[in-house]
Amino acid sequence: MSIVEPVIRPPSEAESFLLQVTTGCSANQCSFCGAYTGKPFAIKSSKEIFSDIEEWCRHYPDTRRVFLMDGDALVIKNDKLMPILEKLNQVFPKLSRISSYANGYNITHRTDEELQQLCEFKLSLLYIGLESGNQEILSRCKKRSSVEEMIEAVQRADRVGIKSSV
Repeated sequence: MSIVEPVIRPPSEAESFLLQVTTGCSANQCSFCGAYTGKPFAIKSSKEIFSDIEEWCRHYPDTRRVFLMDGDALVIKNDKLMPILEKLNQVFPKLSRISSYANGYNITHRTDEELQQLCEFKLSLLYIGLESGNQEILSRCKKRSSVEEMIEAVQRADRVGIKSSV
C-alpha cells in the first residue's frame, strides 16, 4: 500500500479501508486548519490507486466500508473517480458504503446526474467541514466555500441520496 502520512480520518471510519486517492487538501488555505500543512496536494495516479485496491482485496476480501482519503476526494472529476468506485464495487461484494471528506465547492460544481452516479456506486456519506454559518467568519478563516454554497451542497447531496456529516 502506498500511503503518504499523516493519515487523517473521521473516528467513525476506524474500521474502513482507507484508500488514499489524493494527498493533502485541494484548498489547504484555511487559517484554522493545519491538518495538511506541509503535505502538497496531488491526485494519485489511477495505476497506484488500483494497485492499492488489489493489494487490500487480497488480504481483506470481505471489506464493507471504504473511506477515500485525503482532504477532499471529490476534487477528482467523475471520469476518473467512477472507475475507482466501479472497481471497489467489483472486488468487494459485501461493500455497503464509500465515504469521503468533501467541500461545498466540489459538490456544487457537479451536476445532479454526476452526484447520482456517485451514489449509485455506493458513495453514500460525505464529511463536510462547515465550521461556521457566519460568512464573515468563514471569510476571515479563508474558507473556500460560502455559507450558501455549503447549504446548497448538503441539500443537493441529500436529494440524490448521499448523506452528509457536518
